Amino acid sequence: GSRTGEMTFPIRAVLTPDSSILVLDKHRHNVLCFNRNYDFIGEFGGRGFNPGWFYHPTLLAIDAEEQIYVGQVFANRIQICHLPEEISSRRDTTTTNSSSEIN
Repeated sequence: GSRTGEMTFPIRAVLTPDSSILVLDKHRHNVLCFNRNYDFIGEFGGRGFNPGWFYHPTLLAIDAEEQIYVGQVFANRIQICHLPEEISSRRDTTTTNSSSEIN
């Protein structure tokens, strides 16, 4: 998909310490975020070359301090990111999704 919250070419996923799910979408050039109930809570990044923007990213990792590493082959680049506050504040929502599948 091409709209907010939709995936086009998801290639990596990581679990945060609080069980939120981050999914790297190579063709949308961003990271989609879901809470532990699989509810979409936001996304960050996008196509670009400035800090915080990605171009066909291929690597996604997170460390114990919740620093998010996004790498791309183009320009041999790895960026260290943090969840934007508007996404981080939504991680504890407790609505229930009727499906365990992320679309």
